[in-house]
Formats: sequence, C-alpha cells, structure tokens
Amino acid sequence: MKLKEFDYFLPKSSIAQYPKTRRDQSCLMVLHCKSQSIEHYRFKQLPQILKKDDVLVMNNSKVIPARLIGAKKTGAKTEITLSRPIGDGQWYVFTKSRASFALGDEIVLPGNLIGKITGARIPETFEIPVTFNKKGKSFMTTIGKIGRAPLPPYITRSYDDGNERYRLDLLDYQPVYAKDPGSVAAPTAGLHFTKPLLSRLKSKGIGVHYVTLHVGPGTFKPVTSENIKDHKLIPESYRIASHEVNRIRWAKRHKRRVIAVGSTTLRVLEAASKNIELYREKDIVGETDLFIYPGYKFCMADALITNFHLPCSTLFMLVAAFGGLSFIQKAYQEAIKNSYRFYSYGDAMLIFP
Repeated sequence: MKLKEFDYFLPKSSIAQYPKTRRDQSCLMVLHCKSQSIEHYRFKQLPQILKKDDVLVMNNSKVIPARLIGAKKTGAKTEITLSRPIGDGQWYVFTKSRASFALGDEIVLPGNLIGKITGARIPETFEIPVTFNKKGKSFMTTIGKIGRAPLPPYITRSYDDGNERYRLDLLDYQPVYAKDPGSVAAPTAGLHFTKPLLSRLKSKGIGVHYVTLHVGPGTFKPVTSENIKDHKLIPESYRIASHEVNRIRWAKRHKRRVIAVGSTTLRVLEAASKNIELYREKDIVGETDLFIYPGYKFCMADALITNFHLPCSTLFMLVAAFGGLSFIQKAYQEAIKNSYRFYSYGDAMLIFP
C-alpha cells in the first residue's frame, strides 16, 4: 500500500493543546463497521455503551518525565529527551540544541546528573547514546524531580515565563491507572478514564485488566517509505502478568468481548496472542516491533478505543486496519466537521468491527 493513501488534511485548530478539565467529558465517536454507522457520545457514557461481561484491557505503563533541560560544559543550553533504555543508567536520547555533540561531550543537568555522549547519532532514528552518572532508583528519583512531561511536538508549550503548566502536564499526560514507569509517550486512549468512571464500569460487571507496554519513539517515527511495508518499527518491551494472562484467555474462551484500550494494548495482545493461548502459569515478557496496517488479520481484540491520529502515521494505519480504511477516512472527516479534538489531548473513538 502507498503512503499517500493514509493522508488527510487537518486544520491546525483541530489539534488539542490542553486536555479537557474533566477527562471523561471528552467526545467519543462510536463506529459500527458492519452497518457503516456512526454515533456521538461523551466518554463518560461508556458504561451504557458497553455490555455486562465485556472486558477492557488497558496499558498501565507510566510516562516518565523524560524531557531534561541542562547545558554543555561550555555553557551552551541544551535539552534532551530520553528515548529508550540501553542498560542501567544508559539511554538513547533525542537532542534539541543549536550546539553540536561529539563523542565524550558531557551534558550537565540539575540534581547533579551528568550525561556523557558515548556513541554516534543513529542515522535512522536520530538518537544519541548517553551514559549517566546515576543508575537505577537514584536515576529515576532524580529525573522525577527535574524532568518534564515528554509532550509531542504538536503540543506547543513555553515554560520559561514562570508558569506551572509543566507540573500539570506531568499529571495530565498520564492515565489515572498508570503504574509501571517506563514510557516516554503516553498511551493516550487511557487519558479519558477517571477513577469514578472505572468504578462505574466495574459495577456494571465489565472487566478491567492490564498489560504493560513501555511506549518508545517508534510509535511516532514518521513513515517515509512510499510503500508502507518497507517501514520498520523500533522494538518496545512489554509484560503481561500471569493473573492477567489467565483472565484474558478466560474471556476469549468464554466469548466475552475484549476491548483494547489504545493501539499499544492492541499490539501487545496481538504480539502475545500465541503465548496467551499456550499459557503456562507465568508472566509473558517480550519485545514487539509488530507493524499493523490494512490486510492484517486480528485474533484478540473485538473492539478498540483509540484517539484520532496523525495522517500517514503508523497509528492511523493500525486504526485503518481495524476499522477499514474508507470507513475510518469517513469518520475522520465527520470528526473534523463536528469539531472533535485531535491527537494526544484530543477526543476518542470506539470501533466495533
């Protein structure tokens, strides 16, 4: 398939810059692919849309404050964003600076944190390997104090005017059920849930279960290949706890509808599908670079909750694979017409194939 098939025009005004004051007040478009029909709700109405015995599966990975601002020893101000871990105290990072970086250069950060450039920039991803002088819990504690939310570039912020918005972003750019630190971008479909909404879902008899996939830069890596099949995702690590494996497998065997909350959850379920079926009383741990685009045959999820994604992105391709490209394109145009809010802090859709 050609990249241009996944393009669409989005007015800049449709890109959400801030979340709703209350998460579950976001809009929810419900797509019924068999009937090619579209309905409009608020996210707080999810319990009345789903059925008793449905099962929600969510990604509980927690976003780390991966955006770090410091300076080179020359005094030149610089900004780095943690991308993915290499080892204990070692990370690939993205840089945002006019200054060039060379092997051995050091980046001085608050909290007595120092990062040293230990290799060349990777041409395919533009990442630089950095080794820090702190490891493990000490490293995580430090970035927890000095780091900022790794917001995507389409969310524009200026934190230099003394405002405290960055502290709110650290809370807003995080699902309320996030637990396991490791993501450098939010699993955004989960941002619409509130604790009271989760309680209402459970009270109705809807199961809520969790997987963990640490979202890395591969999710947002631009597709540059004219033939999308030539695109490669950067592997991301995932884990499904043994008790959750058991519950998900039970739900599938008893014909319960499994609703994946977000593209990351969907990719975990699909990547681990064989291991879930062959469950042997242990956690499922692995990495996945599964790239889903139209033509893919799904075997785990019976519905998908997801946000509205960038044109020509792997996320848009995944949604097109799940709902059908032409119907998803129609839904996106209706979303624009009805002033839906797009991308990370935007509104959501629920797709029934």
